[in-house]
Amino acid sequence: MNSLPLVSIIIPCYNGEAFIENTLKNVSEQSYSNWECIIVDDGSKDDSKGVIQNFIANDSRFLYHFQENKGLSGSRNTGIDLCKGDYIYFLDADDLIAACTIEELVRLLTPEIDIVFGKTAITDGQNKKIINYLEHNLPTKTKLENNSKQLIPLVLENKISCVAHNRLYKKNFLTTNGLKFKDGLLHEDEIWFFETLFYANAIILNDTPTYFYNTGNQSSITNNFNIKNTESYLRIVEILYSEYYQKSKKAVDKEVIAAYITHLEMIIITHCYYFTSANEKPEVNTLINNTFEAIKTNRTKQILTDDLEKLHEKFKKVLPLGLDTTLNYLRFYRSKSIKKILKRNIIFLKSKFKN
Repeated sequence: MNSLPLVSIIIPCYNGEAFIENTLKNVSEQSYSNWECIIVDDGSKDDSKGVIQNFIANDSRFLYHFQENKGLSGSRNTGIDLCKGDYIYFLDADDLIAACTIEELVRLLTPEIDIVFGKTAITDGQNKKIINYLEHNLPTKTKLENNSKQLIPLVLENKISCVAHNRLYKKNFLTTNGLKFKDGLLHEDEIWFFETLFYANAIILNDTPTYFYNTGNQSSITNNFNIKNTESYLRIVEILYSEYYQKSKKAVDKEVIAAYITHLEMIIITHCYYFTSANEKPEVNTLINNTFEAIKTNRTKQILTDDLEKLHEKFKKVLPLGLDTTLNYLRFYRSKSIKKILKRNIIFLKSKFKN
C-alpha cells in the first residue's frame, strides 16, 4: 500500500490541442509517484480529444472526461467530483509545471495545513523561460494560521496573486466547507481565493517556482476584456455581500469581509472601469454605481496596516465624487506607493554597498 497521499491533478481543457500534449508530458514526468490526472475536455471543437487520448493511451493514471461546454468553473467542479485524491492541484491546459512540483508541495504538508501555495513564474508562451513572477509576498516555508481570520488581511497587505492553479488543496477541507467554483462567472478565482482563505485553518508557501504561467496565449480570458468582465466582478461583490457579510454573526468576520469587498471595489475601478472602451463606459459606470450603492458595509476596527486602512477610508470618501475622480486618486496613490517602495529600496541598497 502506498503511504504517500494521492494527489489529483485536474486539467480543464477547451480547444487546447496546440498546448495540451506538452502539459501532459510535464505531468507524466513528475518525480512524485502517487498521482492521478483528470483531463476535463470542456466541449472542445478542435482535436484536443485525439491529442489527449493518443498521449494517455498506455498510462492508467490519466483519466479523460468529455462534457458539453460548462466553462472553466464547471470543468474544475467536474474534476473535483471525479477525483479520488487526498489533495487537489489545478493545472491549466496551456501552462507547464516543474518535474518536482508535486513532490515540492507535498513535502510542506502537515495535518493542519489546508493549502500549500506554489510559487508561479510568468512566461511568454508555453515554455520555462521566466520573465517575472506572480505576487508571492508572504513568508515561505512557515505555517500561517488563520486565527481571527487573519489570512485575508495578510494577503491584502502583502499581495498574493489570487489564482486557483499551483496550489495544493486538501480535498476534505474543500468538501467539508462545501467549496466549489461558481458557475457562469469570469474571474471566478477572485471569490475562490476569498472563500478558501476564509475557511482554511492554515496555509504555507513554497519558495521556488513550481509553475510556468503562459501569458502568451491570446485566446485566454485575461487577454479578452469586455463588459462581461465587469459584470462578473460586480456579481462576485454581490455574492460576498449577501452570502457572507449579511449572514455573518461574528464582528471580526464582518470586518474581514468588508475589507475584502472594498479591495474588490477598488479593483473594479482600477481594472474594469479603466480598461472599458469609451463607448461602453457610460453603461459600465451605471452598472458599477448601482451595485456599489446597494452594498453598505461598515468598518469599526483596524485589521489592516495604517497605510491600507487610510487608503480604504479615503476611497470611501472619494467614491461619491464619481468613478473618474476615484480612478485618478487610486492611480495617484499607487504611483506614490511605488515611489515610496523604490525610495526605501534605494536607501537599503546604499546602506548595503556602504557596509
